[in-house]
Amino acid sequence: MELLGAVPALVAFGAAVVEARRHRRHLEIIPHRIHVNGTRGKSSVVRLVVAGLRSGGLRVVGKTTGSAARVLLADGDEVDHRGGRRPSLREYQHVAALASRAGADALVVECMAVRPELQRVAEHRLMRSTIGVLTGAGLDHLGVMGGSLGEITEALANTIPAGGALVVPGSPVPPAWAEQAAQRGTRVLPALPESGPALPGGYLEWPENLAIALEVCQEVGVDRATALAGMLQVRPDPGALRVWRVRRSGGTDGRCDLDLWLVGAFGANDPDSTGRLVARVRRQFGLTGVPMASILNTRADRGERTLQWCQALLSDEFQVDRLVVTGPHAGAAARILWRRGWGRGRVHVHDGLSPAAITQTAVEGTSGALLVVGMGNVAGAGAALLAHWSEKGEGMTDG
Repeated sequence: MELLGAVPALVAFGAAVVEARRHRRHLEIIPHRIHVNGTRGKSSVVRLVVAGLRSGGLRVVGKTTGSAARVLLADGDEVDHRGGRRPSLREYQHVAALASRAGADALVVECMAVRPELQRVAEHRLMRSTIGVLTGAGLDHLGVMGGSLGEITEALANTIPAGGALVVPGSPVPPAWAEQAAQRGTRVLPALPESGPALPGGYLEWPENLAIALEVCQEVGVDRATALAGMLQVRPDPGALRVWRVRRSGGTDGRCDLDLWLVGAFGANDPDSTGRLVARVRRQFGLTGVPMASILNTRADRGERTLQWCQALLSDEFQVDRLVVTGPHAGAAARILWRRGWGRGRVHVHDGLSPAAITQTAVEGTSGALLVVGMGNVAGAGAALLAHWSEKGEGMTDG
């Protein structure tokens, strides 16, 4: 009887072994496997690399897991591969099988694991990349990836490949990354930031992300000029930084005296990255000193991030003059700010998902030029706001 009881377990084990071998064969068919990890910019880097490699004549499949999970198909189309299902590491197997069947020369995948032990599984069992990418380390996913910047940096090192190349932003390279790369026989390629060209549709990209993507393409064998030509045609991730201008009544052409500047920074996620984005937009479009209204969109499964945002706002890091809070944690966030001295006229809770109504709440009672920054999370109200702003505003690419 004990032997009979062990049969299902043996069958399951045998199936797992067969599945693992099949997955390994799929990976071995794909010459270039690029795994993108980090606390910011992963989805954008995946899209830039895919566009650059395709410009060089390679057949490429990509996968993002950020603001909206997508598979970038070899024919140039993209699909929602998740279809409402919960995220699973099995997605690595599915996209590898798809890429091998499509005859892909390269597979570019955004790391979807957060816990350190799962990041290691994602790289060393499921991706086995030839080129690893670490876009940078910041204070994100606190308590899951670690409780400090040092712990998060070490957690990200779990996706450094064995015997390949590792592309990282600029210099110096964090010691934890350099040490792990040396132990695994992997070359480290620092990508030095450079000013990049304007990208289409009001889409602004970080010079660091462009530099990383160009370094990856050159490592594969696509020269800089060819790769950059492809990146100029990139379709941005839904959460990518975008800026629109809406002329208020009375505004004059070529000036921002009365304009609304709508900044879609939901994809930045953490306060530090968002602060950098705001500073960049102010500098690039000559908006220093312009008052700022912010729309903070919260997410049900990101309670620790909502607290992180409250702490950043209380420190006046963003100098927010007016705040609208939306999403599941809107009431809780507002109460924290009210208790800590923010007046009720400064913080407003908006429960609905109407992007027009949320925007109106943000700008109500203001006159003259105003910077309206969407931050927090793109899901739900964030995505609706981006679509509304894209329809109503004039996309801006440079100052």
